[in-house]
Order: sequence, then structure tokens, then C-alpha cells
Amino acid sequence: MPPLKKHKIKVTVLSLSLSLVMATATFATPPAVNTNHPFSFGYYVPATQSTNFNLSEYFTISNPSTSNNVFSNTVLVDSTLGNFFVELYPQSAPQTVANFLKYVTNGLYQNMFVQRSVPGFVIQMGGFTLDPSYSQGTYFPAIPTYPAVPSEVSLSNTTGTLAMALGSDTNGNYLTNSGTSQWFVNLTNNTSLNPYFTVFGQVMEPGLPVVGAIAACNTADLSSYSAALGTVPLSGWSTNSSNGISFTNFISIKEMAANPTLPYFAVSSDPESFKTTLKGPNLSVNFVKYPTNLATTQDFVRISVYASDTNGNVTNTSFVVVPYPAGTQSISFPAIPQQVFTTNTFDLNSLFAKAPKASSGLPLEFTTTGPIKSTNGLYYFTGTGTVTVTAQTPNSSPYFYYYKPATPVTVNFLVKSNSQTLGSFGTVPTSPYGQNIQVFPPAATSGLPVSVSVKSGPAKLGGFSNGNYLITPTGIGTVTLAANQIGNPSYIPAPEVTTSFSIVKGTPTVTFPSVTNIPSIPGKTFKLTATSSAKLPISFSSSDTNVISIKGNIATVKSLGSSTLTASTPSTTDWSAAQSSQVVTPQ
Repeated sequence: MPPLKKHKIKVTVLSLSLSLVMATATFATPPAVNTNHPFSFGYYVPATQSTNFNLSEYFTISNPSTSNNVFSNTVLVDSTLGNFFVELYPQSAPQTVANFLKYVTNGLYQNMFVQRSVPGFVIQMGGFTLDPSYSQGTYFPAIPTYPAVPSEVSLSNTTGTLAMALGSDTNGNYLTNSGTSQWFVNLTNNTSLNPYFTVFGQVMEPGLPVVGAIAACNTADLSSYSAALGTVPLSGWSTNSSNGISFTNFISIKEMAANPTLPYFAVSSDPESFKTTLKGPNLSVNFVKYPTNLATTQDFVRISVYASDTNGNVTNTSFVVVPYPAGTQSISFPAIPQQVFTTNTFDLNSLFAKAPKASSGLPLEFTTTGPIKSTNGLYYFTGTGTVTVTAQTPNSSPYFYYYKPATPVTVNFLVKSNSQTLGSFGTVPTSPYGQNIQVFPPAATSGLPVSVSVKSGPAKLGGFSNGNYLITPTGIGTVTLAANQIGNPSYIPAPEVTTSFSIVKGTPTVTFPSVTNIPSIPGKTFKLTATSSAKLPISFSSSDTNVISIKGNIATVKSLGSSTLTASTPSTTDWSAAQSSQVVTPQ
């Protein structure tokens, strides 16, 4: 839709006063559909399907001329600003009413919009619909019309009445045989229209505020689209708005229904647990999830149903619903670490790293045995020893209507009399691979022995000697050691203390025995031997292969002179390269 230009606006406030005598309504008491539950007027709602109610079975109307709780000779107008009902007068304007209902029942008024609003005069509709897609070549296509009907002038154009719009000739004279689809609501007593315009209905009293809200909207001049759109009321728009006009600003008529059923409303006290869906008199209640709010659970979930008659009188009833069958639940109950005896009071939940809870979200109840007591909801230790705590879900009303009781869960923990701490490790230097490391453990304030373990990294315990732990590297990298004291009947375990250090590559020793007494005879061979402390493979090389050449570990004399022979080990993941050399001179 291209941007609509801003236009001068007119603000109209409507004040209507109308007294109609219509039918009144009351609710019959809903019967209990299931007597196997504790409620006088309650319903079990299965978790897998909806529970349905036909509210017309409970709603009675005092007007004997109606049946099945249907408003005869009425039309529901469902606008974006609210609903209102129209009562038709077929006795006074039979052809006009029949013509109007033909447009209603054939759906020609669906998605139309209020096209005209004149302060203190009328609001008008029935001429155009909205088409944001521009599929018909216009944003405001005209409503197709049936043959015109003659005017049936007999009633006065008073406040709140409906009348047919008429065409006029070139001299401005009204054509009394030109009524088709367009109609208007009188905003005041327009008696000057009585000789020409057929009154065929009246807005029922509960809908007058909706008509007033439409009439109070700002109007825009859209006559560039159609001459009939000079004063179009728009909702949520003004000339001060920084945005242009959008289709959401138009007051559209979503639906018009002839002879509708009485209006009903239904409200759930906990829509996150039970959802209500209402179509006409048909109410569906669906289970969503088990309630977890304590207040809601105590009061159950209440469905309140309201209905209003044509005078706007409201009556209501309510009933409670619960899920059926009852849901299952379980208890997660984390372990409680050992505690130090204290005479201070504490909240039981403070003993847990994560508080115990029921999968349903309902509160838990606790029972305890052992050296522990409670007072005013707080606990305190009465001595040292083993404490037992059992968690269970409530097993009494109102909770068991929602959930079956969970299996109780019990945990035990020790209460000990003293705490202890550990000192720190001494500095452990960076160490080469292949050498054991001596580590002196931290001392415990309790005086109890402390154990050391390899928490992570390439090392293992190699033994214990003279108060020191031997750590044997198994590779290179960062090693983390942990010191612990596990406690005894008088002390709880001490908090763990750690230290870290690095293992780097080791440098092996190459032992290359002296080579002597080699005769200077060309072609003379001799065997080379060498060993590595890392037990790595040995390779040999000669600095002057014209004097001595080497293949594998066999050396061959080539000529007189001297050559440096070298025994080498390669670099590996854990070891650096190493070598040993000597000068050999054949004699």
C-alpha cells in the first residue's frame, strides 16, 4: 500500500443514552459430572483430551419468544474496536431487513471497514472492504450490490438507530428506491432524515460504547482513493504520528453473524495449567501442565463463566477443575557432606550443595533422626554422630489431587567435632624427564598424616622415603599434585591443597668407550659400541670418511690420518638429542 498522506482530522466524542427492554438471563447450576471427587461442582479434566461444555444448557432466558438461547432478528457486528449487537425490525421494514440479511448471510460485509464518521451525525459502513494485497486493483474494493430496495419509511431516525443510505440525483434529491449495501448508525436524533431514510434496526444497549468509540476516532480524508472516503475514522492514528496510515488503523468488521447465540465469556484462574477455548456456547477446558504455584494449588483451578443478555446484564457461575488421573513425581535429594558440630541454628537447605526438590515443583516435608533437633523451623546439632534426613512429598489435601506421593528419599551424613586445614606445598621446581622428584607433603593442623596423589598430568607416585613422596615423570607437561587429609572420628576431612609444576625433556647420557690400537691397514674393520642411559638407539658417524668410514656400527680404515667418531641418540617426545665423540688415529 503506498503511503497515505496525513490529513486534517476531526475528533468526535459520542454520548448515547438508550433505554431498551430486552430479555434477561440467568445461569442454571452446573451439575457434577463425576461424583468420585471431593468437589460439589467440580470436574476431572483428562491430561490427553479436552473437557467440553455447552453453556447454553446452563443459561436460560426469560423471553419466551426465543428458543435455544438464540437472539432472533439480531445481528452480531464484530469490529476491531469491539462487538455490538443490532436488533432488526422486520415488522416495520420487511424488504429492507431481508436485503440487509442477504448481505450478512452471504458474507459480503466480512472485512469491510467503517468508511465515514461525521461528528454529531452518523457513522457509515457497507460500501468498501480492505484489500492490502491490491489483488483487485484497489486497496478499497467496493462491495458488490444486489438490486436496490424501495424505502420503507415509518420509524424515526433517533439516536442509535440503523438506516439505509440512499443515492441522489444531480440536483441532490434523494432517490428513495436506491438502498443497496450501505447503512449508517445515527449518532443523534436526525429527524430531518425521516422523510427519506428507512430505519430498520437499533444498536442494542451493551454495544453503544463500541459505537461511541468508533465515533470518537480521528478521521482522515482519503477521497483521493474514492469520493465516498472523505471522513474515514482511524484508530490509533493522528496527524502528530510520525508514521503514515496503515491497514491496522482502519476500523474493520471481522464478521457479521445473523441470529447469534448469547455472548459468553470464560476465564481460567490459572491459564498456564488449564486453558479455556470458547466458540459461541461451546466451552473447551484443556489441561496444560500440573500447577506448581502454591496458592493456586491450594485453591485448585477455577473456571469462571460469564454471560450477558441484550440489556448488558451479566450473570456468572464457576466450577473447579483438577487433572485426572493424578500425575507422578519423584524427589531428587543430593548427598549432604560431613558437618562440623556447632550449637548455632541453621536452615536445613543450607546443608545441601543443591537443595532437594520434587519434580512436580511442590514443597517437600522433612523428618530427621540422630543428633539433630528443630525449633521454629530451624535446626541445630545436639552432638556428633550420624544424622538421617528423609524427604517426602505431602500426602494430604490438597496436593494429592494433583500428584501421587513420591517415593521418600533418605540421606545420611556425619557430624564431627573439629575441622582442620592443610599448609601449602613447598616450591616444586621444573624437572627433566627421567629423574624422580622428591615432594614433601603439607602439614595438617590436626597433626594427622597427609597423603599426596597425582591429580593430573604425566607423572605417577614412585614411593615414599624419609618423609618425602617420590614422583616419577611419565612424559612431559604440567603435573598437578593434590594433598588430602581424610579425617577421623574427631576431625572432618581437610580442604584439598594442590600445587603444579612442569616436566621438560630429559637429556640422556651417551657412553662411548675409547677406541684404541687400530692398525693403519687400509680395509681393516673394527666394531663400534656405545650405550644410552635412556636406552635409545645409537647411530655412529665419522668426521673424515677418507680416513675412517662407518656403516652401521662397523668402521673401516681407509688411509692414514685422524677422524672424529661420534655416537648419537635422536630427539624424541620426552628426550633431547645427545652424543659423545672421540678422535681416532689408526697406528
